Amino acid sequence: MRAADGNIGAQRDNPALRMQGVDIRDAVAFEERVKAYNLEVKNYNACMQAYIDGARVEIKRTQEQANIDIRRITDSANDRVHKIEAKIADAMAD
Repeated sequence: MRAADGNIGAQRDNPALRMQGVDIRDAVAFEERVKAYNLEVKNYNACMQAYIDGARVEIKRTQEQANIDIRRITDSANDRVHKIEAKIADAMAD
């Protein structure tokens, strides 16, 4: 068990807890469990935020690559259409 901080020490001398029949050791143990839980929540939230940030980066990269691919395909298709239109125009001119 870790050394008591000012907060826990204040509970040991708290007459209200003694009047309620609360075992100080139980109160201190509960506070320790709450602090451990809060630390786990904080670490979990940090981990999830890092995961979300990474996913956002991956989504952005995927979108950018998709846009590059779409532009390349569109340019290629437009070039083919222009060539076909030129052939049609040449055929109609004959």
